[in-house]
Amino acid sequence: MTLFEYAILALISLLAVAMVIWYFRVRKEMLLLTRTVVVELEKHFKPREKSYVLLGYLVGFKGKYELNNGDQVFILFTTMPRMSLLYYPIAKMLGRKDRLEVALKYSNRYVLRDFHLVNVSDSWATSTFLRDVGERREKMQRRELRANYVAFLEDLEDEGLAKKLLDMSKAEIHRVSAFREHNLVEVAVEARLGAVGEILKILEEMRKRVTRSRHSEEA
Repeated sequence: MTLFEYAILALISLLAVAMVIWYFRVRKEMLLLTRTVVVELEKHFKPREKSYVLLGYLVGFKGKYELNNGDQVFILFTTMPRMSLLYYPIAKMLGRKDRLEVALKYSNRYVLRDFHLVNVSDSWATSTFLRDVGERREKMQRRELRANYVAFLEDLEDEGLAKKLLDMSKAEIHRVSAFREHNLVEVAVEARLGAVGEILKILEEMRKRVTRSRHSEEA
């Protein structure tokens, strides 16, 4: 073998070792993140019934909780394809990210009006918003916030709510939506350690600002 061929062989061997080390390191990190997300969600919501569907090994999962008060929680956790050391830089350039989405469907509260806060620099957030809202967005008030966020509002007073959510969240918000028709509020952020707590803070703020108890109406 020539010196050049030895160099190529050595480079391939080093790359193979690096790929194996990368795989097991990332695998450990993703298993920890997945477990932490599940534990923190169950600790907060305390579901009386729960179900999970795996989307693939280390790809993510879908979940559904039935709560004691009749509310339903829908969870979608997906990860970027980071297991391959060679593909990871490409995924980063394409803007792929780990995402955690939690939707809360109320049984004992009313969602009073539609509200949408969207990170328009994120193709996933934009496409899901357009899919879910469609032409109805044309009837809402549009407000640009910061460089990458747009709010679509039924009530202009909710512009302050949109700004507060951006200021209070330590996680990158992809989308926050409230649907009066479905009586549902959903929040999607970049998934990382601590993301569940950030989602719960946003859900609580949305509960206070855009929902009302059914019992208060009866009173």
